[in-house]
Amino acid sequence: MANPFPRMLTKIDDLSIVHIEELCRTAFEFKQNAGAPIQFLNPPRFMTCLFLENSTRTKLSFERAAHSIGLTPIQFNPSTSSLNKGEELEETLFTLSQQGIEICIIRSSENEYWKHFSKDLKIKVINGGDGTNEHPSQALLDLMTLMECTENLEGKSLTIFGDSAHSRVAHSLVKLLRMIGLQIKLCGPLELVDMELISDNVIHTDNFDEGLESDFLYFLRVQGERLSVDQAEQSFQMMNNYGLSLERYEKLFHRPPVLHPGPVNLGVEIHKDFLRKKFKHPAGQMIHRQVENSIYMRMAILSAMLHRG
Repeated sequence: MANPFPRMLTKIDDLSIVHIEELCRTAFEFKQNAGAPIQFLNPPRFMTCLFLENSTRTKLSFERAAHSIGLTPIQFNPSTSSLNKGEELEETLFTLSQQGIEICIIRSSENEYWKHFSKDLKIKVINGGDGTNEHPSQALLDLMTLMECTENLEGKSLTIFGDSAHSRVAHSLVKLLRMIGLQIKLCGPLELVDMELISDNVIHTDNFDEGLESDFLYFLRVQGERLSVDQAEQSFQMMNNYGLSLERYEKLFHRPPVLHPGPVNLGVEIHKDFLRKKFKHPAGQMIHRQVENSIYMRMAILSAMLHRG
């Protein structure tokens, strides 16, 4: 890349448009060559996932991506580590670095946890999601999936439905898609929408039918784990009028591609009948494609990290 890839990928703003274009190009190359023999790195190089919150898609896809490019993933369980004895996260990272771990993917409930790190920290860090702040690798794999739907995204429109107020995915996605030139709608009850995201090409609507009038539909779950029991219950009730069923989708004339970062609250933002439907046309339900593409985009991110030295 013309500019060195960042040593710490914590937010979308860490990337230039050149970085983003190169990541997408590399991810598509990896996908095109899927199944090629793995060339293990010699000497071996190591990465680990340090997840302080639960994960299926992000953690496993990073580990799968590491294997696919010959990078060796080392298992790390925070609940049985010195973090559980009160060790600070930064000290754990210094220890991992001394043990030869080159890249660490971190998920934390704390927003911008990296602000506490010193400049002496040599380990490379990828943000696997921090609180309600950002999730850059998810946004990048979503961009890859959108690119498979159309040749040119500039000027297209995308509606984000649901709880953008507590969604780290939404914050990264809005930043990224604005760089690409998409028009964005945030659709949902006002209480669940982050109005700080509103700008010249980001608008809000509480009308579900109006939200459906976009080239792409992107659904978010209610972040129940970040809310009190009462807040979560109220949020689920507010989302009653914003759920997508197969019947509702099939009434649409244009039937745009539908995405969701997962996991899905079935029957809330998306109904099971839609999620299990096998569409004959190339778009329709792209949620499983996102999971597939997560491996290739994260291969590209890890590869870019390795090549920066």
